[in-house]
Amino acid sequence: MLCCCSGCLTAARKVEQALRGDKEKPERRPERNLPAQAADVRFDVKPQHPRLFVTSDWPAPADSVAMQWRDLLTRRANETIDKPAIDYSPKKLLARSREALKRLSLLGGVYRITGDKKYAQAGRRELLNVCGFEDWQPGDFLATAEMMNAVAIGYDWLYDTLSPADRRTIVNAIVENGLKPALDAYASRGGWTTARHNWNLVCNGGVIVASLAVANEEPATSRRVLGLALASIEEGMASFDSSGGTAEGPMYHSYAMRYLTFAAAALDTAMEGNADNPLISDGHGGYRAWTNAGNYRLAMTGPTGKSANFGDGSETLGNTAWMLWLAKTFNDKRYADFETDVDRAEPSIFDLLWHVAPEGRALARSAPGRRNWNGPYASFGSALVL
Repeated sequence: MLCCCSGCLTAARKVEQALRGDKEKPERRPERNLPAQAADVRFDVKPQHPRLFVTSDWPAPADSVAMQWRDLLTRRANETIDKPAIDYSPKKLLARSREALKRLSLLGGVYRITGDKKYAQAGRRELLNVCGFEDWQPGDFLATAEMMNAVAIGYDWLYDTLSPADRRTIVNAIVENGLKPALDAYASRGGWTTARHNWNLVCNGGVIVASLAVANEEPATSRRVLGLALASIEEGMASFDSSGGTAEGPMYHSYAMRYLTFAAAALDTAMEGNADNPLISDGHGGYRAWTNAGNYRLAMTGPTGKSANFGDGSETLGNTAWMLWLAKTFNDKRYADFETDVDRAEPSIFDLLWHVAPEGRALARSAPGRRNWNGPYASFGSALVL
């Protein structure tokens, strides 16, 4: 069994070289010097809230699937209101960050759908609770980035219901617990800032979303860190190959795509005017991340709905609403058909936000050893070549 971390992949390559009789050659990767000052951010951020993923009224359900999801998510929000507050755990903050995203996006989204202030009040309690944590575990920046992303979304979607004092508390937490530790990481060239794996995309994705959320409240800090994040994320986007996949396999690929999509989708709606999205423009070094990432997801999923996992990757990927954003952004309904079926029973609020009405599962594509696309009893095979 293979682990997909960079150390084990390097070791695997060395074993392969030894089996071929190759002499070991030390790997050399050019040093990347991240700029000491913010990169040139050639756009302004809209002054109004919400501006992350949605800028006005929530899209009305367009079909029966969307209506079912809206009703299911509303019921789930009602259950969330009565849950005990998320507790602080310095050693397990990543799990708390993920729970914060579930709660804040759900409560904020259902508030924007229904206008019912009870969801906003519950979301406010969740926001102030996690903003009262002593830190967001900057030593494990995945936890920091995911908490930044969660709090930024909650702040943006609930902005009109928050008092000036609430807003100051939340913005201060984002800056002190998130953006300033990010600046320290960029300055010291911390591992994730130059990595070509999922950490880079998740961490920078969270930083970008948080920067956009407080861009008007903290313009100097947010603009500087946003420029550094846009420079750093090119390294992570370079990890995608021409197939749209990465060396880490489907689970980590999906994790990386989730946060890359958060960043790109937030830029789409937060940028003022007609500026090109810097993560999607053809000139961006990682553009190939978008071209086939959805196809990779389709091809590496077997007839039972489980992925061709390896190493420490799970055979289940969790929610992949990013596929719906790809379908909407790049006008590829195959992605929408596939994901609507996969996420039908367990949608997230982002499935509803980015929902594209399905047109039927016309999924006759090539894939690694898959016999057909019509049910769980087709043969499927995949091979990993180091």
